[in-house]
Amino acid sequence: MTNATTLVAPAARRMPFHVMGQAMPAGTSLDEAMLGTGMLGWDVTTGPARIGTPAGNVDVPDRFGTYRRSGDGYAALAVGVTATFKPIQNEEAAAFVSEVLDTAQGDLIVDAAGTYGHGAKCFVSLRLADDLVIGGDAIRPYVLATWGHDGKSALRLAGHEIRLGCTNQIAGIFAGTTARYTVRHVGTGTAGKADEARTALRVVHTGLDNLSEIVSQWAQTTVVPNTFEEIVDGLLPTLDAGAKPAAQTRRDNARDLFHTIYASDTTAGVKGSAWGALNAWTEMTDWAGSARSETTRATSQMDESGANAKARMLGAKVISRMTGAPLAV
Repeated sequence: MTNATTLVAPAARRMPFHVMGQAMPAGTSLDEAMLGTGMLGWDVTTGPARIGTPAGNVDVPDRFGTYRRSGDGYAALAVGVTATFKPIQNEEAAAFVSEVLDTAQGDLIVDAAGTYGHGAKCFVSLRLADDLVIGGDAIRPYVLATWGHDGKSALRLAGHEIRLGCTNQIAGIFAGTTARYTVRHVGTGTAGKADEARTALRVVHTGLDNLSEIVSQWAQTTVVPNTFEEIVDGLLPTLDAGAKPAAQTRRDNARDLFHTIYASDTTAGVKGSAWGALNAWTEMTDWAGSARSETTRATSQMDESGANAKARMLGAKVISRMTGAPLAV
């Protein structure tokens, strides 16, 4: 539950890809994006982990890290990889994504590119040419290609949807609605995997069709004021009689914020529906708390770390009762 009583103003909200990387002008090629963001020529390699001491850098026994070319030497990217970790070079990842773009035949547009985690994670966001519009509510579909040099971040292509009315991150809430394909950093790397990735991305449109059906179902499920109160009570923690005043204050603040969002312009057109209630809850998860830095917030959104919290509404008892069964997830 959030401690916040404020939201980032809608006009100040940016797509997470544009916060963490560099937004690309229309018509930018993948090669131009990679070059413009400085992601080429890294020559990532593994080696003994090192720590700095007054006498200079010292190798740490049985610990390994990743390093990238920097000037005449190498700069550290991450520590804690295994001895057998085989980095995927940025050029190799880009070639893999490029084959997917070629298959899309203009249906995907290079949107942004960049790195985060001090260069340990890299990404390219691709935008579908057309937005998904359901009952006048616009959702922008992206395909996010991410890979890393930290031993934990495999090369992954995944659907990532954003509701334009509030810049809510819909990605990860409804399991199974978008394509995901992962290439592990072992064995032959990306060799021979492009066909599989293209096959996986062909179901992006199927996934979007599924998402459209789910959103339509939620948008057509009426939520009257009393029902909305049940939803709020079901999502916020139940406090016992001995709860500390601070806990009650946090709950009251969260309740007030939930109501404020639900009545705001960002839910205009969807208020009074389960879709509107879900987006109010999602907006609170994504955008509450002015103390969080824009970078911290964008990292959370890209990594979908708030998806489980958002998805709690999917199993709400009141939702099940309204439809006779849990809404499709």
